[in-house]
Amino acid sequence: MAMVWKRSGETVVLAEHGRWVARLRDDVRLLDQRLRGVERRLSTTEANLAELMKIYSKLDLAFCRIDDELKRRGRMPQI
Repeated sequence: MAMVWKRSGETVVLAEHGRWVARLRDDVRLLDQRLRGVERRLSTTEANLAELMKIYSKLDLAFCRIDDELKRRGRMPQI
């Protein structure tokens, strides 16, 4: 991407600027791809954590029920 301007009898070539812009665009594309990958992994992690919290809640509820049942029977759990 070379642009040529004539100014005061001199030719100013902006090819380096064009290369810099092209590299910047490539870097932005790469960064965008990496961010999308991070978003996917984060979404998966959030889903896994939500599932683990459901399981933990069920286990906690089951433990509380067992604890209550043992207390009703007059036995204290040995934990």
